[in-house]
Amino acid sequence: MRLLLDEHHSPRVASELAKAGFDVVPASGDERFHGASDEELLAMAASEQRAVVTENVADFMVLAARWPAEGRVYAGIIITHPARFNRALRSYPGTLIKALKAFLQEPPPTGQSWIWWL
Repeated sequence: MRLLLDEHHSPRVASELAKAGFDVVPASGDERFHGASDEELLAMAASEQRAVVTENVADFMVLAARWPAEGRVYAGIIITHPARFNRALRSYPGTLIKALKAFLQEPPPTGQSWIWWL
C-alpha cells in the first residue's frame, strides 16, 4: 500500500516509514502538491494509487461521498484524530509513525474508495 501524507503531517513521518521500506510521500515540501486543494490532492493520490493520510475530516468526507456518486474512485483515505496524534506533543510524530507502520504491515482495507479511522 502506498500513502500520501496531507500537508499538516510532518514529512518526518514519510521519511521514517520510507526507511522502514514503505512507499510514503509527504505533501509538505513536495512541489507537486504545493498549493493543491484537497480535491486536487485526492486526485493526485488516486492517479498514483496512494491512500491519503489526513486529519481533515470535514473536507475529505465530502469528497469521499461525492466521488463514488460521480463514478470516480480513489485508493483510500486514512483519517487521523488530532487528539491521538497531537502535533504539539513531544511524542509526535513517533505516535503516528508507529500507528502507520502497524497499519501498513497488515492493512485491513481492500479494494478502492475506502475510509479508515486511525
